[in-house]
Amino acid sequence: MAENEKVEPAQAAAQEPVEAQPSKSTRSDSHVKRSDHRTVITVVLVIVLATLFSGYGWFVYHPDDLFAMASVICFGIGLAVGLWLLAWLDGNAHSRFGRFCLDFFFGAALIAFIWIFLLGLTFYFEFFMVALGVLLILSVLFTLRKI
Repeated sequence: MAENEKVEPAQAAAQEPVEAQPSKSTRSDSHVKRSDHRTVITVVLVIVLATLFSGYGWFVYHPDDLFAMASVICFGIGLAVGLWLLAWLDGNAHSRFGRFCLDFFFGAALIAFIWIFLLGLTFYFEFFMVALGVLLILSVLFTLRKI
């Protein structure tokens, strides 16, 4: 190549040896492995929580018929998935106010789910206000975390 010829940047990059460039597949493979590892841990944790919640419901109710057994198992699965969804949404919040609203209202829905399953539609104002107070304090504490 003559000295007076201009070399385009794309041509210069093409002339470099291939070994000098880092392999993109190596970087992405390590990221995929880490992501797969977290996914496996998350799935195992949700299954363990679902088993514990279902076991607690089974201990409280001692279900006799098939419908009651299915109800207890669905309670455990629903509560575990609800907690996972709350944690995931909390981690993906874009503002502190959004995180607070999400934590408080989704947490209130989970409290209502637990309340209706364990106590039925009987409403005890004092206990429900205490539960909402604890939820409010936890929502404020999670809101103070860095986004």
